[in-house]
Amino acid sequence: MSGLTVAVLGCGTMGVAIVSGVLSSTGEPESPNADTPSSSLQLEPGSRVTFSRFIACVSREESARRLRKAWANESRCDVRAGGNVEACREADVVLLCVKPQMASVRRGA
Repeated sequence: MSGLTVAVLGCGTMGVAIVSGVLSSTGEPESPNADTPSSSLQLEPGSRVTFSRFIACVSREESARRLRKAWANESRCDVRAGGNVEACREADVVLLCVKPQMASVRRGA
């Protein structure tokens, strides 16, 4: 079974900390020569969650370039300027990492 894809919307300071923390806490990919390396975390004894891909979405191309450079050697990270909807469609897990004032609340539909 392949690992989960995680989309991080608003991948600023908090998103980078989360993704970097998961990547560093899992060490090297399980299969360095595999087409899609994965990372896994043990959440509780006998329970393991595997991550094979991270989609980091930011609003500006400048931010995307900075993240691409920081994660240049990490094949599991796909950095995008925009593309939030597409990232959500591709992901198994979505993390919304934006400041509260950036989110709008819609009342009644």
